[in-house]
Amino acid sequence: MRVLTQDGGRVHASTQQRAADHRPYFFLSYAHTPGHGSGTDPDMWVERLFRDLCGHVLAMTDLPAGASPGFMDREIRSGEGWSERLGEVLATCRVFVPLFSPRYFASEMCGKEWHAFEQRAIHHRARSNQPAEAIVPALWVPVPPSQLPGSAERLQFNHRDFGDRYVTDGLYGLIKLRLFAQEYERAVYELAKRIVRVADTVRIDTGRPVDYRLAPSAFGSPSSGVGAPRPMRITIAAPTRHDLPDGRIGDYYGDHPQDWNPYHPAAARPLAYVAEELVRSLNYQAQITSFDEESGRPEGKSPPTTPE
Repeated sequence: MRVLTQDGGRVHASTQQRAADHRPYFFLSYAHTPGHGSGTDPDMWVERLFRDLCGHVLAMTDLPAGASPGFMDREIRSGEGWSERLGEVLATCRVFVPLFSPRYFASEMCGKEWHAFEQRAIHHRARSNQPAEAIVPALWVPVPPSQLPGSAERLQFNHRDFGDRYVTDGLYGLIKLRLFAQEYERAVYELAKRIVRVADTVRIDTGRPVDYRLAPSAFGSPSSGVGAPRPMRITIAAPTRHDLPDGRIGDYYGDHPQDWNPYHPAAARPLAYVAEELVRSLNYQAQITSFDEESGRPEGKSPPTTPE
């Protein structure tokens, strides 16, 4: 976040930029556990994890008193617009922390949260063509790789950095058994360090709040279930810089149709690859082709077999 001052028509970034950035370091995304009649709060252990993470993040950063180190939906005050508040925090938080569990990937609500945050990363990469990996997953309950949707499967993350017992039992197993208290403390401390490091190095742009109620799920539609991404074809109809019509500016084109960048210079990435990321964020597997390639194939006029 920048603090800008106006001086004779010129805009300057204030030297107070870092001190003024009070955005939450992380958004904790988790699946609510239904009650089972015992009267105890089924999500009390998630709240303890959240408090422990907040304590570590405060100790590792220079956040001032009163600034929130993290956010979970229990932070929403009574009477506050639930959807609006979620959209606001997802548009400003620095890191997204999903708590992996089988219930998490079956939750449409969790998929909506993931999608809302991922749009910021896609827009950041489109403008800068720089990495924007600001999702730091945590294992609440271990999930078999076959049950991961494409959005989670693509994350490059080594969970063993947090300890072998964490990988086999997850944070839920560590927090419930006193025998594993040291392993729990280590895993939470390492997770907090990862959150702070990613937040301070990636610096993903803030975004426009997404209407949470209308957002799709990053895990696909509820009827499709969690599994391998569905195929979708993206066809680019554009010339190359070598065969432009008269009067066309070559800065928007490349050696291949897929290099077309109609939003140059505001965007640094070709449109095809931004579209590919948007498709992937909805749990589809994109195949990019050019219109010339498609029209030259014998089956070019056959009915489509996948969304296109």
